[in-house]
Amino acid sequence: MLGLTGPELEREVHTVFLQLGATLVDQGGRDNHDGYFHYGPDDRQVFRFVLETKSTTRRPANLEMVRQLDDWVYQLSGEEWARKHGSKINGLALLTDGLGTSAAQHLKPHRGVLVLNHCCMKPLPRPEPFPGKVVEFAQTRAFCLLTWPDLLDLRHMVTEARVSGQDVLRAVWATFGVLRAGSVTDWSRHHSAP
Repeated sequence: MLGLTGPELEREVHTVFLQLGATLVDQGGRDNHDGYFHYGPDDRQVFRFVLETKSTTRRPANLEMVRQLDDWVYQLSGEEWARKHGSKINGLALLTDGLGTSAAQHLKPHRGVLVLNHCCMKPLPRPEPFPGKVVEFAQTRAFCLLTWPDLLDLRHMVTEARVSGQDVLRAVWATFGVLRAGSVTDWSRHHSAP
């Protein structure tokens, strides 16, 4: 399971998010298997996730991976449409090409989530999966970075009833940067529902 890559990894990541309680909305019109999910404790609150799933054999995550996710979040957030059709949008977003705004200021906020399977990396020992520049970029764009082993650990924690699927999805929504499986139990003790 740890050595999965490509479409097999993408299907398994989707399966885990579905098991946590998210709903697959659509594929976002993309040719690959990355997904657009939403989760909401009720019909009034909907939290949108855009998943980008990657695996690597030679080096850790790079900026190209998170920029690809950023492009998709930008398209789905409504900013592209607003710019083309002159809809009212935050002026700072226009001046900074969206970099000076938080995800909450997007027309339809979507949380970008990069799931990386770095278990295929050789040689051992493996370097940190998310280098500093990748983490910095993710934090400025309000993206969650998650390794495949951490996602599997989170699913295991849910099956053992140590945390709920809702707690995991809330933690993904609330994390700007790297989310580690062990931090979710602490997060669920100290945070209320979004």
